[in-house]
Amino acid sequence: MTRVFATLALLIGAAITTAPTADADQDSYLKRIEPKMAFLTRTQILTEGQKVCQLIRSGHSSSDAIPMVVEDLNMSVPSAVDLIIAAVVELGC
Repeated sequence: MTRVFATLALLIGAAITTAPTADADQDSYLKRIEPKMAFLTRTQILTEGQKVCQLIRSGHSSSDAIPMVVEDLNMSVPSAVDLIIAAVVELGC
Protein backbone atom coordinates (compact mmCIF):
# COMPACT_ATOMS: atom_id res chain seq x y z
CA MET A 1 0.00 0.00 0.00
CA THR A 2 2.87 2.36 0.77
CA ARG A 3 4.29 1.66 -2.66
CA VAL A 4 0.94 2.58 -4.22
CA PHE A 5 0.89 5.93 -2.41
CA ALA A 6 4.51 6.61 -3.38
CA THR A 7 3.74 5.90 -7.03
CA LEU A 8 0.64 8.08 -6.92
CA ALA A 9 2.59 10.87 -5.24
CA LEU A 10 5.01 10.81 -8.16
CA LEU A 11 2.14 10.90 -10.63
CA ILE A 12 0.52 13.82 -8.84
CA GLY A 13 3.81 15.69 -8.75
CA ALA A 14 4.40 15.08 -12.45
CA ALA A 15 0.88 16.11 -13.38
CA ILE A 16 1.10 19.28 -11.36
CA THR A 17 4.51 20.35 -12.61
CA THR A 18 3.67 19.63 -16.25
CA ALA A 19 0.15 21.06 -16.17
CA PRO A 20 -0.45 24.35 -17.91
CA THR A 21 -0.83 27.26 -15.56
CA ALA A 22 -4.37 28.38 -14.95
CA ASP A 23 -6.13 30.98 -12.93
CA ALA A 24 -7.95 29.71 -9.88
CA ASP A 25 -11.34 28.92 -11.33
CA GLN A 26 -14.17 26.96 -9.71
CA ASP A 27 -16.00 26.59 -13.01
CA SER A 28 -12.99 24.95 -14.68
CA TYR A 29 -12.55 22.69 -11.66
CA LEU A 30 -16.20 21.60 -11.76
CA LYS A 31 -16.10 21.17 -15.54
CA ARG A 32 -13.09 18.88 -15.16
CA ILE A 33 -14.41 16.81 -12.23
CA GLU A 34 -18.21 16.65 -12.46
CA PRO A 35 -18.35 14.37 -15.53
CA LYS A 36 -16.01 11.88 -13.86
CA MET A 37 -17.77 11.95 -10.49
CA ALA A 38 -21.48 12.12 -11.25
CA PHE A 39 -22.16 10.26 -7.99
CA LEU A 40 -21.10 13.37 -6.02
CA THR A 41 -22.92 16.65 -5.65
CA ARG A 42 -21.42 19.91 -6.82
CA THR A 43 -21.16 20.98 -3.16
CA GLN A 44 -19.24 17.81 -2.23
CA ILE A 45 -16.81 18.33 -5.10
CA LEU A 46 -16.20 22.00 -4.27
CA THR A 47 -15.90 21.40 -0.53
CA GLU A 48 -13.37 18.62 -1.00
CA GLY A 49 -11.34 20.68 -3.46
CA GLN A 50 -11.20 23.49 -0.93
CA LYS A 51 -10.14 21.03 1.79
CA VAL A 52 -7.35 19.78 -0.47
CA CYS A 53 -6.16 23.35 -0.99
CA GLN A 54 -6.27 24.10 2.75
CA LEU A 55 -4.19 21.00 3.47
CA ILE A 56 -1.60 21.90 0.84
CA ARG A 57 -1.44 25.53 1.96
CA SER A 58 -0.80 24.37 5.52
CA GLY A 59 2.44 22.77 4.36
CA HIS A 60 1.41 19.24 3.41
CA SER A 61 2.19 17.67 0.07
CA SER A 62 -0.59 16.90 -2.37
CA SER A 63 -0.07 13.19 -1.80
CA ASP A 64 -0.99 13.71 1.86
CA ALA A 65 -4.51 14.54 0.67
CA ILE A 66 -5.09 11.09 -0.85
CA PRO A 67 -6.26 9.31 2.33
CA MET A 68 -8.41 12.29 3.31
CA VAL A 69 -10.24 12.39 -0.03
CA VAL A 70 -10.64 8.60 -0.15
CA GLU A 71 -12.20 8.59 3.32
CA ASP A 72 -14.28 11.77 2.99
CA LEU A 73 -15.88 10.80 -0.31
CA ASN A 74 -15.66 7.00 -0.08
CA MET A 75 -13.90 6.76 -3.43
CA SER A 76 -11.02 4.89 -5.02
CA VAL A 77 -7.45 6.12 -4.86
CA PRO A 78 -7.30 6.87 -8.62
CA SER A 79 -10.49 8.96 -8.36
CA ALA A 80 -9.06 10.80 -5.36
CA VAL A 81 -5.89 11.53 -7.32
CA ASP A 82 -7.98 12.97 -10.19
CA LEU A 83 -9.78 15.27 -7.76
CA ILE A 84 -6.55 16.37 -6.08
CA ILE A 85 -4.83 17.14 -9.38
CA ALA A 86 -7.85 19.12 -10.56
CA ALA A 87 -7.96 21.07 -7.29
CA VAL A 88 -4.28 21.94 -7.49
CA VAL A 89 -4.39 22.96 -11.14
CA GLU A 90 -7.84 24.56 -11.42
CA LEU A 91 -8.31 25.99 -7.91
CA GLY A 92 -4.75 27.23 -7.69
CA CYS A 93 -3.66 25.41 -4.55
